[in-house]
Amino acid sequence: LRTGVLKSGKMSSRKGTVIFFKALKEMLSDHLMKEYLSKYEGKWAPEEIEEAKRQLAVGTIKYGMLNHDVSKDVVFEMDKWSAKTGTTGPYNMYAYTRSVGIKRQVDEGKAKCKPGKVDPSILKAQVERDILIHIGSFWTVVNDCVTKNNPSALCGYVFNLSKYFNGWYENTHVAGSETPDELATRLALSQAIGKTIKASLNLLGITTLEKM
Repeated sequence: LRTGVLKSGKMSSRKGTVIFFKALKEMLSDHLMKEYLSKYEGKWAPEEIEEAKRQLAVGTIKYGMLNHDVSKDVVFEMDKWSAKTGTTGPYNMYAYTRSVGIKRQVDEGKAKCKPGKVDPSILKAQVERDILIHIGSFWTVVNDCVTKNNPSALCGYVFNLSKYFNGWYENTHVAGSETPDELATRLALSQAIGKTIKASLNLLGITTLEKM
């Protein structure tokens, strides 16, 4: 990364506008607590909330910094970086958490039926085919990032996968699948998506959360 830029201009130690990683993380804490975690106060242990807040802050900053061409300056915009929608760390982290929630729901017996056998022929919708093709391009994107020494393409890749997943999720009630095979197939797809999102974020140095 070349250098960081505040909305008010480039960082300069001489002008006192340098922001260190620790300070950025602290700036985010209150905002992330309010937007994502305050609803869990009294439900989660305090240490769980603190750990989730820490990982959210780190994920927000890392994704925001890496989601740029490395030859260009990075503009620090906290509101944009921590948004619940768009190409942000929290958006992708939440998509992974959603995949975990689907499996938890099935494991707890809250689905309409028990899982049967995975049958790929059940995945007939265009978005499901697009998702499978997108997952299949994972290593091509990773290798391209390594060759160019630029991780920004991986940020775009995982964002598009999360966007595909969220669209599919809104229109597909996995736990409400009518047959065992349909449930098993949809569950397998959601888990493949989740694993790919997690692998992508891990390569970007971001730790995913099991609940959020």
